[in-house]
Amino acid sequence: MSVFKNIKSLFVEEVDSGKKGKVTKEEKQPKEAPATKAASPTPSTSKPAVKGSASPEFTDKLLKVIEANNQPGFDYLEFKKTLQGMSKMNMDEATQFKSAYAAAQTMGVTPAKLVDSAQAYLTILANEEKKFTAAVQNQKDKNIVGKKQQLKDMGVAIKNKEAQIKQLQKEIEADKKKMADSEAAISKVATKIEETQANFAASYNNLKTKMLSDIDKMKIHLK
Repeated sequence: MSVFKNIKSLFVEEVDSGKKGKVTKEEKQPKEAPATKAASPTPSTSKPAVKGSASPEFTDKLLKVIEANNQPGFDYLEFKKTLQGMSKMNMDEATQFKSAYAAAQTMGVTPAKLVDSAQAYLTILANEEKKFTAAVQNQKDKNIVGKKQQLKDMGVAIKNKEAQIKQLQKEIEADKKKMADSEAAISKVATKIEETQANFAASYNNLKTKMLSDIDKMKIHLK
């Protein structure tokens, strides 16, 4: 068994699943105390919190980091391996821990050293969490925060364009009124010109007719 599989077996239990081979099952975690019932919260439009579950992929990555930082000598990992062997025996939890520690004492290990080594691995995991959190935040800034700002900018641009459209509509309506007024004025002027022209023609023809009549009469009467 490789060192990684050896470490993984301390935290992940493999169970048979027939033809599909082995399936990993995360080590059972202590049950959380039931939350006290709080007053009904005010309805919110925010999304409910996403509840995650232990992922074999992330578990393997974290355990590989622990493997890469495995402390020399008998430490928390070796103690957990001994404790794992004790768990197969018919012992209560306290007896299991005491028996495993009795074996560890022969290696010159003290409870303080075991706790310190376990805390060291927790620090390693905490550092990985910080790196992962930073990577997630970077993705959020790039794909969520940045996109939301783009949407916000687009919203502002749309409002500005809508305001411009309203202004253009007002200008168009004003221009249409000007066109209608101009068309009415042109029609009025055209009518006036036609009336003037017609009046002139009528006056001209009236005088012309009278003069021609007088000419004809002078030709007849003045011989």
